[in-house]
Amino acid sequence: MRNRKNLWIILLTFLFILPALALPPKLKKISVPFIKNEGQTDKKVSFYAKTFGGTLFVTKEGRLIYSFPKYEEKDKVKLLALEEVLLGAKVKEVKGTKKSITKVNYFIGNDPKKWRRNISTYEGVTLGEVYEGITLTLRAYGNNVEKIFRVKPFADPDKIKLSIKGAKELNIDKETGELVVITELGEVRFTKPVAYQVINGKRNDIEVGYKLLGRNSYAFAVGEYDRGRELVIDPLLASTYIGGSQNEYGNDLALDSSGNIYVAIDTWSADFPTTDNTQLKGTHDVAVCKFNANLTTLIACTLLGGNGEDWPWNIALDSSGAVYIFGNTNSDDFPTTQGAYDTTYNGGVDTFISKLSGDLATVLASTYLGGSGNEYMEDNLALSGGFVYVAGHTNSGDFPTTAGAYDTALNGPWDAFISGLSTDLTSLNASTYLGGGSTENLFALTVDSAGFVYVTGWTVSNDFPTTAGAYDTSYNGNKDVFISKLSGDLATLDASTYLGGANNLDEGHDIVIDSSGNVIVVGITSSSDFPTTAGAYDTTVGWQDGFISRLSADLTSLNASTVLGGDQGNDGIFAVALDNSGDVFVAGNTETQSFPTTAGAYDITYNGNTDVFVSRLSGDLTNLKRSTFLGGTSTDGSHFISLDNSNNVIVFGLTGSADFPTTQGTYDTTHNGNLDAFIAILTPDLSTAPPVINSFSVSQSPVLPGTQVTFTWNINEPEGQQMKCDIDIDNDGN
Repeated sequence: MRNRKNLWIILLTFLFILPALALPPKLKKISVPFIKNEGQTDKKVSFYAKTFGGTLFVTKEGRLIYSFPKYEEKDKVKLLALEEVLLGAKVKEVKGTKKSITKVNYFIGNDPKKWRRNISTYEGVTLGEVYEGITLTLRAYGNNVEKIFRVKPFADPDKIKLSIKGAKELNIDKETGELVVITELGEVRFTKPVAYQVINGKRNDIEVGYKLLGRNSYAFAVGEYDRGRELVIDPLLASTYIGGSQNEYGNDLALDSSGNIYVAIDTWSADFPTTDNTQLKGTHDVAVCKFNANLTTLIACTLLGGNGEDWPWNIALDSSGAVYIFGNTNSDDFPTTQGAYDTTYNGGVDTFISKLSGDLATVLASTYLGGSGNEYMEDNLALSGGFVYVAGHTNSGDFPTTAGAYDTALNGPWDAFISGLSTDLTSLNASTYLGGGSTENLFALTVDSAGFVYVTGWTVSNDFPTTAGAYDTSYNGNKDVFISKLSGDLATLDASTYLGGANNLDEGHDIVIDSSGNVIVVGITSSSDFPTTAGAYDTTVGWQDGFISRLSADLTSLNASTVLGGDQGNDGIFAVALDNSGDVFVAGNTETQSFPTTAGAYDITYNGNTDVFVSRLSGDLTNLKRSTFLGGTSTDGSHFISLDNSNNVIVFGLTGSADFPTTQGTYDTTHNGNLDAFIAILTPDLSTAPPVINSFSVSQSPVLPGTQVTFTWNINEPEGQQMKCDIDIDNDGN
């Protein structure tokens, strides 16, 4: 969960190791809506759509402006703007077509008068009759932009002429037929166009290609066709990242009671380009997107941020469906709400907590939390007992604490902090430091059924506070795990212990409470003497291994503890989840070919540089029930694992592998940049063979516009079953 990745709208590579409907390519494309400009961007803009490769702006005059980000370094982004102009065209009005279900909200800055809610979106945009007898419609998808020219009977397609401003020159790729736009930052490609006529209900393809009119302009060379019938010319802007995308970050996800999926994303905002703006402004904002359960529909998306850098770490939903976002900001105008606990930026890097309505249309509450120094956090948001608990680490000597809290003074250069706010974010009900004379880093927080707050992370303080009778009250090495239990009001340190060995790397990364109140902590260790228990699955530490440890609720005893890893290389566990039987599911990263897998698991072969692993152990940590690799030949990692109501295993992470395993019919099966996010859903037994389609039929072929088509497919496991659905095809073939 701690890997950050951006992209405004599903720039996640959605992988489902579950049944997938293999539809024809035209049906697999997920539409990206055009957003109506209601004051949230430049006044020249009428509509815009954020696609995989960048943003397409449609101006009121009918100019098409493509804005592409190029990531040169981690925080350095250049912006390429290309303007496509219809030469000799007349655009009377730009209108949206087919209103979309998606609603978009902009909460940028701290002036509510400038916030925009429930902005309408459309499936397409029409520029009307741009030439005599020729209309132009635009559509956007997850990975391309489509221009659809409709040439009425006896109209002249040679009138269609376009120029591209911002290009050094245009070329035509003789092998692919693509239009290659040469720019200062790299190549942008338009796919080979297609053209067709529908005659007697049958689509007839017409030969078509690009022809260059000059250094920066082009037209279409159309073959013979029936000029007494309508002709459709359909070029696409190919999916591209100029020179390749830099790392972009998607942070956390949550599910509501209906199965809708909420995603928190760190997004770099490509502003509308002007003549003096060729550089991205250097800010990044929080995007919160809501999808339906099968990820086919974007229901709502909200942008949240200020004039600086804003990024989310966690997302959680309460019982009413309200959405809480926890993250960092250095924006002095981050959107806050009247009456919130802290509406003033404190300096350095602050934390923020924002509460949105379930439809993402309203900021119900939003507040800063921090001191004059810096605050950082990771997987540290929990809702319990009328409190919103957040935690992290701070170097602010004036971080806000509350009277009667366990510790109200900064102890070292960096301390952990734990804070509890009211659910309406108007009051800081409890807040405390936690640390020793050196540095602490707090990674995870959870709350048990009795309201006690548990945290874990790492410390290099030999005087980190422990409690009498705790499992380990002595500092063991250069970096130890700490596990601490505090009262719900954060006034009492109820229990606290070290956990570690003599080497310099022991870290706690995630923590959960089982049904008996036991505490399960996972993380990484390089200590050969890391404490394990008799009968545990593995008691020998390799170069660097993951660990899973179960302690009693009062932290006085280590009931079970095992390491998990290969003989050499680095392994680490970063996330843990429990099923109803008490089995322990963990996810992490491995660099070792010898990482333990089990027969029949999805993938028992190490794939490359770093693989994800997903493992299932018995509750007593004595038996590795299932274990699998997941990855491609490059770097893959995961810091998130969860179980749905059917105990299917949801893994969220990042991949740099162009050959990361995907399944037929899912949203995106192509690697798009340096690091893509992925979501993988595996069956509870982490089995090898996902259900596969062994036969597929369509009620008519070819699939024709304006008809209803029945798709029938058979799945070979877990039991042979036939599934069927009817799909309406509109006049554009969608």
